[in-house]
Amino acid sequence: MLATSLRVPVFRFCVKDVTRCLHSHKRILKAIHGSLLGIRTVSRCTASSCTIPVGSGREFGMLEKYTQLRFRVLCSDANATVKEPRGRKVTVPNVETKQYLTSIGLDCDIIQEGQPMVLLEDVTKVRNHVTFLQNLNLSDEEVVAILKKTPELLKVNTASIQEHIRYLQDLELEGLLILNIMQRVPRFFTSPLSRIESNVEYIQSLSLTNKNMRILLKYFPSLFYRRKNGVQYAGECLQRILLEHDPNCNPQASLKYMIRTDPLLFGRTVGEIEHRVTHLISLGFDGISLAKIIRFCPSVLRIGTEFITERLLLVQKCLSLTREQSLDIVMRLPKILHASDHTLETKVDYLFKRGYTAADIFRNPRVFNTGLERMASRLDKLAELKFRPKSLSFMQRTDEWFENYLQEIKHRQEEMVEKSKQSSE
Repeated sequence: MLATSLRVPVFRFCVKDVTRCLHSHKRILKAIHGSLLGIRTVSRCTASSCTIPVGSGREFGMLEKYTQLRFRVLCSDANATVKEPRGRKVTVPNVETKQYLTSIGLDCDIIQEGQPMVLLEDVTKVRNHVTFLQNLNLSDEEVVAILKKTPELLKVNTASIQEHIRYLQDLELEGLLILNIMQRVPRFFTSPLSRIESNVEYIQSLSLTNKNMRILLKYFPSLFYRRKNGVQYAGECLQRILLEHDPNCNPQASLKYMIRTDPLLFGRTVGEIEHRVTHLISLGFDGISLAKIIRFCPSVLRIGTEFITERLLLVQKCLSLTREQSLDIVMRLPKILHASDHTLETKVDYLFKRGYTAADIFRNPRVFNTGLERMASRLDKLAELKFRPKSLSFMQRTDEWFENYLQEIKHRQEEMVEKSKQSSE
């Protein structure tokens, strides 16, 4: 709609039309350049959404040469239909299905919020699914608990669930263990079997025993169903990093050890792993020392970068070490990077109280692997013999070795007493 008064000419327009047309007619853009500075816009373009006050009659006169174009550019979409923003599709649940699920103990409001498509299923199909789960030797309470965790299990074909069960049986998993997986991680049985197979095949290529595979499936089922070939991508990334920093390492043996030590690392993305490797390099680790840390403490690539930095600074502070010394102690005991503040501070303070120095701990960092109770017990037994070893290496020895060590000390002390008596005579 064109304005007719030169004193207060106001043009109502649709921002979309103006943008499209002004790019095609640069002369008009120049003519109303000053006027465009007065544009006010809101989120929805209607007849009253935007206005252009014309600054002078000269500009208006120039526009009159382009009456038709002006009408096209500075027109209003007052009659256009305004589309409401698209929201989440509203699903109307099957009343019978909703009533049945409520009757067995499920909260349909939670299902409607998280998995609304489940409530669209036919009640007969839902009943058959529940019966199928009950026939797997699961109690009613266990079935309800499973469906609370993963209600989408009601949409999965029962034949698909049976295929998952048979596949696990072929991997020599017992029935009770399979039911245990279903109760803890029912989502495992809603994932495509091809995704699980791809990850199992790669792990088998690392020469893991059947016992190791069963342990992984029992305690870390999420490792297998989250991403197709996800374990392989992580493994290949780790192999590349190890060979890059230590060309002489055995990647197959290293990956086998790492997946047994920290399976959850193989569930990380390539980007996450590379980011943490970059952080370790920035702290000063590189070459063989970096490869060693990754091999023997793979969790450093899963723990937060800030936590690792804090551990390094804490070790440096507790033992009054230089930066180079703190890097050295971590290289000799990589697992120190995921020890808690309490563990580090408590053990250091205790050893200080028993007369050992920071230098003693620095020479034998593996003392941090010994629990406080065992540490106190061994030091007390040595104190009874009034003997204090210069090295803390005895802390890592077996109980049998330590008992023989005590007997040897007693025997030497008895010999010294005997020699002392003979010399006095």
